[in-house]
Amino acid sequence: MGRRQIKKVSSNGTIQIIAGSGEEGNNDGTRASFSQPMGICVENEKNIFITDAQVGAVKLIADVGCVVKFLENLGKLYQSFSVHQKHKRTHTSTLQEAGEMMKFVSGYLQGTVQSVQTLLGNSKETNGPEGTVASKTTRSVNMINQGLARLQSNITKINPALTVNPEALLTTKVKNLHAVSHFKHPTCMQLHYARDFGTTAL
Repeated sequence: MGRRQIKKVSSNGTIQIIAGSGEEGNNDGTRASFSQPMGICVENEKNIFITDAQVGAVKLIADVGCVVKFLENLGKLYQSFSVHQKHKRTHTSTLQEAGEMMKFVSGYLQGTVQSVQTLLGNSKETNGPEGTVASKTTRSVNMINQGLARLQSNITKINPALTVNPEALLTTKVKNLHAVSHFKHPTCMQLHYARDFGTTAL
């Protein structure tokens, strides 16, 4: 650390500025600045934590590439079920497209967790602070992935021509369907559920 900048010195003496504009301040991002950097800690040779005593903050310098890849996969999770901002149009995924995207996301998360476990030298379940997603998140995404695969397989066996909109499978949609069915049919039977779900999924 020097001149309010975080620098890396290689074995051949080359100096590389990692972060910091050199100006006093408390900015983040590409124009990050520090007031009084006092402590530094490197995690897994990637993430760098800096304590700034004057502003009472701990700043994190991370590999943006990993963050971008994570956000891209998070985007695929949203795209699978056509989740989008209000008043904005989005592509409505087919059940097959949703299944392929969820399979990709599930594989990415499992691979990321395994890489972190290998790096840390243990096979304990991850909970987030280790630099990756929690194991519960990985299991949840894998459960959705397997559920879509089973649904696609069942539809192919029963009625290949049936079209299901994955958006209709969202928890909020299912809860709303359940409430509406009971409102319309006080003594709701499985047939009523099937009819209501059919009009929602098609």
